[in-house]
Amino acid sequence: MAGKIISSTWRISSVLLVVILFVGFALAAHIITTSEGTTSKNILEDVSSIINITVENGDVGGDTNITEVNITLPGGVVFISDTNDTSAGREYSTNTSNSLNWLNASGMVYNGAVQSFWFNVTISTPGRYNITVGTLNNSGTALFSQNITIVVNDTTVPSSVALVSPTQNSGVNVSQSSIPVNTTFVDNGVLSAIVINLYNTTGLVNATSSSTNSSWYANFTGLPDGVYYYNVTANDTYNNRNNSITKIVTLDTTLPVLGFGSRSESDGINVSRSSIYLNVTLTEVNEHTITFNLYNSTGLVNSSFSRAGQRAINFSGLIDNVYYYNVTVNDTAGNVNNTATRIITLDTTLPVLGFGSRSESDGINVSRSSIYLNVTLTEVNEHTITFNLYNSTGLVNSSFSRAGQRAINFSGLIDHVYYYNVTVNDTAGNVNNTATRMITLDTTAPSSISFPCSPTTISQGGTITCSCSAVDALDPNPTLSYTVNPSTSTLGDFITTCTATDDAGNIRSANVSYTVIPVLAGGSSSSSSGGGSSSGVTTYVVTNDQLATGYQQEISTSSRLQFSAGGAVHYVSLGSVSGNSATITVTSTPQTATLSVGESKNFELNGDNFYDVAVTLVRALSGKATVSVKAIHEAVPTVPETAQPEEPKVREEPAQQEAAPEPEQQSEETSSSVSTIAIVLVVVIVLVIFWLIFRRKK
Repeated sequence: MAGKIISSTWRISSVLLVVILFVGFALAAHIITTSEGTTSKNILEDVSSIINITVENGDVGGDTNITEVNITLPGGVVFISDTNDTSAGREYSTNTSNSLNWLNASGMVYNGAVQSFWFNVTISTPGRYNITVGTLNNSGTALFSQNITIVVNDTTVPSSVALVSPTQNSGVNVSQSSIPVNTTFVDNGVLSAIVINLYNTTGLVNATSSSTNSSWYANFTGLPDGVYYYNVTANDTYNNRNNSITKIVTLDTTLPVLGFGSRSESDGINVSRSSIYLNVTLTEVNEHTITFNLYNSTGLVNSSFSRAGQRAINFSGLIDNVYYYNVTVNDTAGNVNNTATRIITLDTTLPVLGFGSRSESDGINVSRSSIYLNVTLTEVNEHTITFNLYNSTGLVNSSFSRAGQRAINFSGLIDHVYYYNVTVNDTAGNVNNTATRMITLDTTAPSSISFPCSPTTISQGGTITCSCSAVDALDPNPTLSYTVNPSTSTLGDFITTCTATDDAGNIRSANVSYTVIPVLAGGSSSSSSGGGSSSGVTTYVVTNDQLATGYQQEISTSSRLQFSAGGAVHYVSLGSVSGNSATITVTSTPQTATLSVGESKNFELNGDNFYDVAVTLVRALSGKATVSVKAIHEAVPTVPETAQPEEPKVREEPAQQEAAPEPEQQSEETSSSVSTIAIVLVVVIVLVIFWLIFRRKK
């Protein structure tokens, strides 16, 4: 009995042990997913993508930490170096091109914990790839493995969709009724369809498709003449599409329809001239070339080849002979057609024609608005005569007349260069022409003339220099007549003239006035302003341009500056110089100011309440002063009546006192009086001091 109990107890214990082990293993679970909680992940081809693996340790027991995580990459999955890492601490990690390993003997993912393991890969070929993730705990009893599926989406369109031989070049015209199309293509995935589309001007004509993966040939046959367009579309299984270029081809199997035009010579005729004219009518959509051929008994005389469009030709300058001619047309598809061959006999004597003695000479320039010409002519069978007049724009006049006219006058013509000739035609069709002559009509004087002279105020015997240039519409170099250095030997006002004459005799003139003044006494003029003397006073004339930019000159009591402002002549003169100051007077209405070196004074000259000139004392030395004058236009400031300060007054003195010495004498007398008073004051003060000292001692 006891043995049975013991046996039963052992059996129960064994069952419990198995159950415990089973439950332990059942409860022990390593949950491996992506960071999104799934076992698959979609990425793009040829793009670096992060793969983030989450490992959850669901093992039961205290010593069940995950110590090792291994990831195996399949072929085609390229690991990017140094991108592997984990949120779990690790002793070390290793990686190769297809294997990643994280290891920590004391545990990385503890019981009940979740850790992440990540790395970057690129995959160039679309498809599905399984990454194997394995884990091992520190007891060595729990080894798990899980596949993570990487789905690579195809985003690349099929490449190199090309049209190759025997596909024809785009833009060709061919004489056939079929269009062959051969195409090649490349895709990194799987192609689902290749479609060749054929169109004409009305729309889609035909479309054919295939699922081949490298090339495909199709031939569209039985097509009528017309313009066609075709291309190829490649579509892969991910619906990525690419197209070839669109080519154009013209099918033309029809011969050109060709015949002689109504103006062509009739077959078999005789004419008395040295040319053969012919024209054609042509029906051809795709005309390429047209060739006019002329033969005589010796062979080919002339073959005129032209691109599409020419419909007529005149073979001229031919000698008397029997000629044969025809025309050949070739279209762009290579279809060729010819006219019949015609025959014509030329028998000619030209009229004898020349300009008459009253015609204008060739190449002349005349100042009138008409052209007269006459001709001499020897011709028994005169038919017509034509007088032709041209200019650079083309034909101006063509006067056609029956026999008998020998002269013409083209009138009412504008200034221009003209060309003219005369053509005579006899009743047999023989034609002769004069030479072409040239004539220039010019009734207009030169359009402008530039005649500067400098200076225009000059001391007697000085030098004035002039230059002259002119512009004419038809004569680039008119003849100029002028004096470079006009005479200054005589005092007074003078005029010098420049005359420009063009080839037709038209004249334009320009005048310059200048004044010759006496040689300056006691001074000299500046080269820029000119100078003169009057009553022993040297005058420096300041031009308006110099006044505008500022003019500087040293003057003494026997010289002055002259300038114009407000329509009047004004002067700046020196009254006296004392140390670093000088007394300056501005007239016509005298205004006097004493200025220190560097000081400026504005003067209002014409009563309009605007200052007209600024005078600056630049230097005072040895009884002379260097002054600067400059034109200004500044409002004279106004002062309110309630607080009107007394404005320093400018002394007004008679013009005759420009060089008066009295101010210096008065200044010296005043200085002497002041010195005497100062000495008296000092003596009085000393006496007062002595008196105070003496009184204190008492």
